[in-house]
Amino acid sequence: MSETPDKETEFVQELTKHQMALGFFLRALLPAHADSDSLLQEVNLTLWNKRDDFQTGSNFKAWAFQTAKFHALNERRKLKRDRILPFDDQVLEILAKESIFEDDTMEDKRKALDLCLQKISPANRELIKYRYSRNLSIEQYSQKHGKNPGTLRNTMRRLRFQLKECINQQLQSSEL
Repeated sequence: MSETPDKETEFVQELTKHQMALGFFLRALLPAHADSDSLLQEVNLTLWNKRDDFQTGSNFKAWAFQTAKFHALNERRKLKRDRILPFDDQVLEILAKESIFEDDTMEDKRKALDLCLQKISPANRELIKYRYSRNLSIEQYSQKHGKNPGTLRNTMRRLRFQLKECINQQLQSSEL
């Protein structure tokens, strides 16, 4: 391989920088896909194997997202064969185009979310973590903790609104 260490280092930095966005992109394109992490690893492997095709200084994100889109289309063919599709290919194309040209504010939003999560009570942080990190339902949480599901839904609604407002304030104040 004729690759210099600097070029390889830059490639790894770009790939690492865009991991979260690539993961979100794949989940958006294939919301019913149970193993999006595995698909992301396939995309990473393809990107790594084709790293010599990437031109230093060009738009890595667009190149990586195009590769992810092809993987998503291939996965959709498999799902179509098994008749497990949440929407048609035209919707996937629209989602892919919108996501590729999205600006790089994802990381700023993630940082703002981290700051805003620190501003809420530990109990509410636990509820949010349980609901979204573990992807479990309010009913499961309510059974485990002996809470009323309706009350928890209202609490989640209030917390989502508070976090959204806090994130918007953080982004506007540019404290990140």
